[in-house]
Amino acid sequence: MPAFGKAAKGKNNNRCIKIKWRLILYKDSITGNPGTYSLQGFVYKKDNPRTGKWHIVKGTKASPDAMVYRLDQVGREPLFFQKVDDNILFFLDQEKNLMVGNRDFSYTLNRVKKNPLIKLRLGKM
Repeated sequence: MPAFGKAAKGKNNNRCIKIKWRLILYKDSITGNPGTYSLQGFVYKKDNPRTGKWHIVKGTKASPDAMVYRLDQVGREPLFFQKVDDNILFFLDQEKNLMVGNRDFSYTLNRVKKNPLIKLRLGKM
């Protein structure tokens, strides 16, 4: 299953702020069903990634047939992402509404290739 990362750029006191996430979604190598995930980023460092199980659920408020990935988190509410295509995921809130960004930040995970700031890769359990 493809993994997705997020880069958001913003300016604060003439300084560039980047929020980088690296999300790897693993599928069961035999069944192809969703398995586990690893989330790294500015909060979840490489040596301490957030991990858990992920699932495919159906529908958002705006699009009842949309494919949605739910990432379960221990002690926290799950994270939701709408799959737009094989390269893009949109963040969803807890009611499965699209999260809206602004000119400085977006709520999108994009697959990037070749020495990216955000690495995306295929993974198997």
